Amino acid sequence: MMKLILFDLDGTLVSTGGAGLRALDVAFLSLQRLARASEGISFAGRVDPAIIKDIFQTKLRRTPSENELRSLADHYLTALAMELASADHYRILDGVEALLAALAARPDVFLALGTGNLERGARLKLERSGLNSYFVIGGFGSDAEDRAEVLRIGVRRAEEKAGRPFAPRDVFVVGDTPYDVAAGRALGAVTVAVGSGHAAREELLAAGPDHFLPSLKEKDAFLGLLAATAPAGRSRPKAGVAKPDGIPDCPPSAGRRSAQKLSRKSPMKNLGKAGLLAGLVLGSGVEALDNVSVVSGTVAYFERVFGVRGRTSAWFVNGTSSTINYAFPGKGNVNFRLAEPAPGQRYVDQIQVEPEMGVLTSPQAAAYATFLAGELARSSALSCAPLRNDQDGINAFMTYSCKEKGNPAALTEMSVTVQSVGGKNLVFARFSPKKR
Repeated sequence: MMKLILFDLDGTLVSTGGAGLRALDVAFLSLQRLARASEGISFAGRVDPAIIKDIFQTKLRRTPSENELRSLADHYLTALAMELASADHYRILDGVEALLAALAARPDVFLALGTGNLERGARLKLERSGLNSYFVIGGFGSDAEDRAEVLRIGVRRAEEKAGRPFAPRDVFVVGDTPYDVAAGRALGAVTVAVGSGHAAREELLAAGPDHFLPSLKEKDAFLGLLAATAPAGRSRPKAGVAKPDGIPDCPPSAGRRSAQKLSRKSPMKNLGKAGLLAGLVLGSGVEALDNVSVVSGTVAYFERVFGVRGRTSAWFVNGTSSTINYAFPGKGNVNFRLAEPAPGQRYVDQIQVEPEMGVLTSPQAAAYATFLAGELARSSALSCAPLRNDQDGINAFMTYSCKEKGNPAALTEMSVTVQSVGGKNLVFARFSPKKR
């Protein structure tokens, strides 16, 4: 099924180094004798005509006439061309060129713009980078002042160009502000928030995107999202993580009440922190691990060690695996990789702990292996016996063979490695469940 991907421009594809702000200042100074017109005005996610009207109303205390708007826009575009030509800090954002090249090479992808820029302004901003050729059409701020309507116009133009309609589930809206997310949601499109602009990750996640990526450098993760779209008839996640099938919807900011509500719905007991992850149950055929307890127990362990609460900050899907990222503000991150060897079979096969310097001591990191062994024994009815324990006070390597109590056959092997790199004690835990 063909996908339509609408990209925002500023903060998503390129950074103009402030060329747009300077051009607007020049236009207002020239026509209205107003200096520093852009100072104190919010630009992120807004369409150009609305920004111009805002300056008139905020700084000049009046509503502009249509002639004034047209004249201001013309002067702005002239100044923008000059500013872009001399902008020292203009740059294409990380990963953009590689991602666009990969998408343009796919026959099942149609690229378009969905930006608040005036169309001519958008073309000028992309001209310097050579990215214009990727976007034959789009929706622009010169089409409408409502951001959602800008996207609707972009979709209509894409449908006319492609000669076929696009269902909402096949339309992706990619942007770096909560406004992009809100506009995409208004269309029923799949929203991808990108942390490459000025908006904080927390602000983007609070807007409820279907997916979040730190930047477009995550090319494989982005391409994986195209295959992970929710099918028709099923609602997609309402909050900021990209989730594979079977994981319940719950925003990363959900509080204890939401977690308890999910826990009551789950047939598993003693979920603790696992309210956010109550769908991490194994399908038939792989039964060695209680995923919920492994994840929630680990989060609880490092909340105690780090002294701050952790929360899901991103969920990436890539082929037959996916990765959950738990962020501990100012302390570090814990990543859980989920393997999915077959439909209905999902298990945690790797945990990676990345603390900030000096946050996690070597003994604390090594003690995590003992904790995991005990967690498995408590939650999964497994008995884990150490096979190897090599520690030199800095690095450590520990392996355990885990068996079901009363059954001599090993169900899984667990290894935990602690490695000191640049003063940071990194922890890697791996599981190798056996199929019954």
